[in-house]
Amino acid sequence: MSLESRYKSTIKRNNFLEKVAKSKVFGGILSSIYPEDFTCNLCGKELVKPTRSGLCDECDSKLPYNNGNICECCGRSFDSETDYCLTCQNNKRYFEFARSPLIYKDSARRLIYDFKFKNKRYLAKYFVSLMVDTYLKYPYTSDMVCFVPISKKRMVERGYNQSELLAKEFANRLKLELSSALVKIKETDDQVGLSGKERAKNLEGAFVCNGDVKGKNILLIDDVLTTGSTVSECSKVLLKSGAKSVRVLVVASVEQKLYLA
Repeated sequence: MSLESRYKSTIKRNNFLEKVAKSKVFGGILSSIYPEDFTCNLCGKELVKPTRSGLCDECDSKLPYNNGNICECCGRSFDSETDYCLTCQNNKRYFEFARSPLIYKDSARRLIYDFKFKNKRYLAKYFVSLMVDTYLKYPYTSDMVCFVPISKKRMVERGYNQSELLAKEFANRLKLELSSALVKIKETDDQVGLSGKERAKNLEGAFVCNGDVKGKNILLIDDVLTTGSTVSECSKVLLKSGAKSVRVLVVASVEQKLYLA
């Protein structure tokens, strides 16, 4: 088969699988039929060999890795000689620190969108590979892995909680205890366009803890950190329930320059 024919075949297969991903009926069997480790998750080209990122060398080289200057607290990339971004200076944080392997833009944003809204659940294993690398770079001490919950309404609409998928994969790889201690009990307004303080107010009373976290060093996992309001509110609930400490790990975080307060 010529290279052109193989490429066309791959595109047809990917188009078919995307239609399957949009179907709630067949979404559950997607992971068993998708050609994982066979094609690049961004450009669709065939992979010469399996990769930890699930991307070809060219696409992997374009991923916006969060390896520059970051805020010591929220871990977001920012241009400043100070240790803490303006958001963390102006808002109380209940987590010790947060980190992410990627910056939420360009190809990283596209991958997370597909993972979150197009039922591409298999991307969790690739994201977690990057998250483990970041976790091992910093002084995390974790007894338990928790995740940011979504509301019942959102669960019905989407069919899964992307943060839970990440947490399960992460806990399994590092042999850590996984807990679904956090529950979202209140529907909140869309956070898009809100400042950090507005987001914090919107999230007040949205989460409760119904698990035993007393004395535990918690690793809280989510997909994206925007201003840090969500993970901070979750951290507050965990600490009030007796957790010893909360540290946060996400796939990607938004650059600080986009959110100043």
